[in-house]
Amino acid sequence: MAMSFSPGRLPETLSYIAGYKSGLALSTIEICDHLGGALADLVIQSDTCGVRLRSEEYEQIYYRLLYRIGYTEVEYTGDHSGAWMYQKYKNHPELFATYKAMLALHHEEIDGRIMAAAADQNRSACSPFRLCMRGKTAATAGVRP
Repeated sequence: MAMSFSPGRLPETLSYIAGYKSGLALSTIEICDHLGGALADLVIQSDTCGVRLRSEEYEQIYYRLLYRIGYTEVEYTGDHSGAWMYQKYKNHPELFATYKAMLALHHEEIDGRIMAAAADQNRSACSPFRLCMRGKTAATAGVRP
């Protein structure tokens, strides 16, 4: 999926995000200073002519800016697989064992929910409401009869 920005709209959007998230009023030059490299060139280019970005590219710009202005402690790299956690803990045996144990618990829980959903004929086992209400009565859950 792609996002199209008219001339000047990308720096304006990034400035708005920085202002909303951290209270900073950034100019296009200051945004480029924070982004650096090819991302800065893209923002400068988009100031004079429109630009079309893939969602991954916009995500990279967005999270780099949030990291550089101090809104986040770690720069998000778009790694949804969790490979960065493996790299972080692989040289620390005790932490790596804990990481593997947590990952195994997660997989067991997800597999159990998938199997329960597949066995459920009305397909309501995956309902967020049903998962939240597990073990609660109508009175304790605040549901009116």
